[in-house]
Amino acid sequence: MDSVRTLQSYFNRLLPFTTPGTPIYQDIIHTLALCALLYYAPEFFENRRRRQAQNENELHIDADRPNHEPTNEVPPVLPELDAEENDPNLPVGDGEAQHAAPFPPAAAAEDEADDDADEPGPANPQRRTAQARNVGAKKAKSIARRDQRRAYHEFQRSQGEAQRARDAADAEEREAELLEEKRRRAVAEAVLEEKARKEREERREKENKARQEEVRTRDLAIGMVRKAMNDSGAADLGEVASKMGKDRDWVERLVRADGMVGNGVKKSQDGTASNITMITAGGWVVKVDEAAMREVWSAVMKEKTMKVTYADMATKLESVVRGRITT
Repeated sequence: MDSVRTLQSYFNRLLPFTTPGTPIYQDIIHTLALCALLYYAPEFFENRRRRQAQNENELHIDADRPNHEPTNEVPPVLPELDAEENDPNLPVGDGEAQHAAPFPPAAAAEDEADDDADEPGPANPQRRTAQARNVGAKKAKSIARRDQRRAYHEFQRSQGEAQRARDAADAEEREAELLEEKRRRAVAEAVLEEKARKEREERREKENKARQEEVRTRDLAIGMVRKAMNDSGAADLGEVASKMGKDRDWVERLVRADGMVGNGVKKSQDGTASNITMITAGGWVVKVDEAAMREVWSAVMKEKTMKVTYADMATKLESVVRGRITT
């Protein structure tokens, strides 16, 4: 019993899934999986070794076979191979005729070239015979497919180069168009800038003319007021404004800005007399001097009234000023 238990413990160590706690169906499944792995592993490695040897043979054949010139024609689509065609152990049946390659086998072409060539001689003592390069139908199909793929890739490469050339030409054309567009924009901007410059010059010239006209109008209005003040000691601002095409307020602001009024009592040049200039509510600029005030006091004294108001003084002064204007 001890030997059986020892053997069972060894099996449990080698096969961890065969423990007493696992179900019997799980142990059976694990055992079948292990047996299948042990059964198919040698065949898998043998097939892998055979494929590697086949690839090496194909590489040697490609080195001996001449290269084909690429064409610009679109080759037909590569046919898909079934699983039976990829297995080198299966015999070649009659059904391979329907998968014939679109190009003739390279081996057959080389055989025909060898038949037409001269016999081996001193020039080529190591010339290979047709039997040495003869391959099977499956190998010929593989070579034809390889040639077809090479032609297809060559066609794709040529098409890519042509497309890149077209793209480069299009890029140059677009660049030329962009340069032309920039030139047109620069010309248009120059025209607009010149137009704006002329408009600025015209506007500046108009402003200068308007300013000069305004200065001339002011000088003329001030001159008219001064002339009237020198002649009669009073000037009608409304009359001056109508002659200038302005309103009375404009002339009044102009007179005040010139300093003709609002500066208090002024002395004469010899210092013997003084006067004051004011603007009345009726829009008159009047100059009142000592002589006018003597006439006012003389008129007041003639009335011999005991009380003299400012209104009486203003009335007398207005009559004196009007008398000077009329005379």
